[in-house]
Amino acid sequence: MANPIDGSGRPTGNPLQEARGNRQVQQQLDPSRESNTQGDSARKVSSGESERLQSVREAIDQTPEVDRERVDALREQIANGEYPLNAESIADRFAELEGLLES
Repeated sequence: MANPIDGSGRPTGNPLQEARGNRQVQQQLDPSRESNTQGDSARKVSSGESERLQSVREAIDQTPEVDRERVDALREQIANGEYPLNAESIADRFAELEGLLES
């Protein structure tokens, strides 16, 4: 396709935009195409996956919301140097983490 401004052989449009436009035209010509694809992927979910997803959803629902007041209070303590740190506990946690990473 020639550039209408200078007549050069360079394309005038963005290839991504053209691809999106082509996909939209195809969907308009065959609207069932996209819905079938989505339906196929939904049908492929096994009962085991469904149970796993349900348990993840339950875990998310049981997770408490963030306590903004507590977070702000901790930030202020840290900024003021008032937050107590236990170096031994921190070292133990790092060692535990390294052990998990090596496994």
